[in-house]
Amino acid sequence: MAHNTDQLAVELAAAQACDDALVRKAVVIALAGIGDTHLRALVKAGTFPAPLKLAPRCVRWRWGDVKSWLRAQAASKEAAA
Repeated sequence: MAHNTDQLAVELAAAQACDDALVRKAVVIALAGIGDTHLRALVKAGTFPAPLKLAPRCVRWRWGDVKSWLRAQAASKEAAA
């Protein structure tokens, strides 16, 4: 399990260098603190950035899009408080 956590940390560190970096679903789920089913529902509803489909079983999200969504979520929670 630690290896997976280490891998996520490495991918996130690499992504932070460039907003156009592509991140895996596992990274998105870990950062957003949501599950796979909820992520799919948000994408389907159009309230979360859609992934790029690179191959039939390979999807990635642009780090900048995910980062913007996370910031918007934090801002809306602060505004509601």
